Amino acid sequence: MDREIRQEIRQRSKRYNAPIDWLSNMKWSLLRLLVLGSFAAMTCAVILGILFYFNHSYGLVDFGSSSVTADDADINSGYLNITKDMYVWGAYTDSTRLGVTSRTALVKNYNGIATKLADFSVMHGMDNLLVYVGCCEWDGSTFTKGSIPLHDDFVAFNAPFIENGIGVTALVYINDDVEDISSPCLDNIITAIKQFNDANPSSAFSGVHIDQEPSSIVSMAALITTLKASHNIAKMNGIQLSSSSKPRYVTDSLTINGTRSTMLEHLATSVDEVTLLAYYNNAEKVAELVRNAASQDIGPFKIALETGYVNAESTETFYDQIRSIPSSWFNTFAGVRSSVESAVGCSVEETSCAVDKFVIHDFVQYWEAIYGTEPYTDDADHGWL
Repeated sequence: MDREIRQEIRQRSKRYNAPIDWLSNMKWSLLRLLVLGSFAAMTCAVILGILFYFNHSYGLVDFGSSSVTADDADINSGYLNITKDMYVWGAYTDSTRLGVTSRTALVKNYNGIATKLADFSVMHGMDNLLVYVGCCEWDGSTFTKGSIPLHDDFVAFNAPFIENGIGVTALVYINDDVEDISSPCLDNIITAIKQFNDANPSSAFSGVHIDQEPSSIVSMAALITTLKASHNIAKMNGIQLSSSSKPRYVTDSLTINGTRSTMLEHLATSVDEVTLLAYYNNAEKVAELVRNAASQDIGPFKIALETGYVNAESTETFYDQIRSIPSSWFNTFAGVRSSVESAVGCSVEETSCAVDKFVIHDFVQYWEAIYGTEPYTDDADHGWL
């Protein structure tokens, strides 16, 4: 072996048997951990993706599985034989789950939630749904472009409901802060709904409903002013504009543009129809509210019953009563209806009655109250109870 080769071998031996460089070794260890961590994260993402796919399977809304077979007299006479509207804010009470918004899960029919809504609506006599489309705060840029969020999904979502005689109203609001009426985009929403309806007549929305619900009379005055301006745009575009009202505005008065009236009367001149939110849990208080409202010049109005628990005091909702004894709810509803009709002196079914229709707020919480579980994860084949 010649000299050069032996020197090379010695040099390599020195490198391989050199004292341990702890810093370099640590760097390599950290690098290996990062690689392993990345691999683990990718594996988890794949697993979650698979779970997401199977837990969020979706398809067209199916109306074929629902049927009405109620024999109970209270269900037939006091509850079922009058048509009702129902608020539908989404698929679940959370705003998002696993990064999927409640609105997206609903209109894409994940877990068959829209099909469950269809069955529930037919069974409980709903003929119009107020379905959340968006708000100015988060969807303003989309409305500004003349479109609505999830445009194609709403085309597919609306059509089977309308085909089966259930209307769909676009439910919207301005800002998350109920007192913030700034940066309204109602004109853009109306224009976007008009364009949607023209392009998709078989999926057309029956109107636009604003549910902002400010508690401050000053904020309510600002909302009324905004609605009055947008009402002209709505009429020009053939869009029915409606709004909700809290109970206090039946009696609270304010002078707006030189006219002093109750806030409810001001609101009624700013939209096509008002939905009065009856935040009470007994028939007598609901009837009293309706009587006071009917004495004013506001035209036919709808009366909404709260059946949920989110942001609602126990005295404002029927949720606890329904949940404790679900079988008694239909009799309770019949009692509320009877009290309301006595207060206005006419049947809600009559076209000239001051109360146009009852409204349920809202789908997810109403389902939970009756069946004891949320509809999104509930795969049971429910009857009435």
